[in-house]
Amino acid sequence: MRILVVGANGFIGSRIVPALVARGHSVVGAGRRPALFERRFPKCGSIAADLMHDTAGDWNNRLVGVDGVINAAGALRGDLHRLQHTGPAALFNACTHTRVPHVLQISALGGGRTD
Repeated sequence: MRILVVGANGFIGSRIVPALVARGHSVVGAGRRPALFERRFPKCGSIAADLMHDTAGDWNNRLVGVDGVINAAGALRGDLHRLQHTGPAALFNACTHTRVPHVLQISALGGGRTD
């Protein structure tokens, strides 16, 4: 399977990627620092992506040929509503539109106010 891992440079994502590769999957890391991902995982592809800003339309072309998406992006501070609600909603809408058959949500959803 070709699997897109969102947040692939993060705490969870960077542990998922080697496990997927070891099982023979083709992995594409999606995050704000694709060059860092490629240095860490040179056998994988990468794309620039940012849940804070990307729309469903931004995701559509990125999902062509993808069999599965894992969202492992997260943060402990900042605009959690955009990162944990609006951004994933755009990603999941694009997954529906492009008919990605497998989607796994690992990160938090529904980030609320922190004040």
